[in-house]
Amino acid sequence: MEFQDVQLLVGQKFDVPSIEEGIVYTQLTLISVERIPGGTEMRPEPFSLIFEGSSSNPLDQASFLLSNATLGEHPIFIVPLSDNGTVREYQAIFN
Repeated sequence: MEFQDVQLLVGQKFDVPSIEEGIVYTQLTLISVERIPGGTEMRPEPFSLIFEGSSSNPLDQASFLLSNATLGEHPIFIVPLSDNGTVREYQAIFN
């Protein structure tokens, strides 16, 4: 996954599947895609994704197979950032 693959997906939903086949546990909305400083030969344009989801279905820091209608399925490691009791934010960094 590269920056140009996700920069136009802000506002789109990503399904997080349940352990049970074919059931969506929760959805995350991509709210921000930003370049971050640095870069390597393998990843010349590192970037950060910020998602938000419901606090009622919180996710732990872990890798999840996120599914999006445009992007398809991708394993993404997310880290919880904040939770205001209604909305929980998560970050994924690609560097």
